[in-house]
Amino acid sequence: EYINADAEDIVFVDNASDGVNSIFKSIDFSYGDKILTFDCIYGSVDSTLEYLVDTKHVKIVKMVLDKDIINSDEKIIKKLEDVLER
Repeated sequence: EYINADAEDIVFVDNASDGVNSIFKSIDFSYGDKILTFDCIYGSVDSTLEYLVDTKHVKIVKMVLDKDIINSDEKIIKKLEDVLER
């Protein structure tokens, strides 16, 4: 009730990286699927994505969050659109 979720939908994990990695590994990716990530990705999650590149042949699309766009919603959205069009 407190987190507004059904008990059967809740899983305890050791840490956030373990949870994110478990989710990524549970998705049935297809050859050529793309995963958008940012250049500030946590190292262990980046390792999981590289594993998916090797095993599921997904493509990782990394977006750089540089100082020119980080403080502007409009610039971030524009950059996202540009990256996603690749």
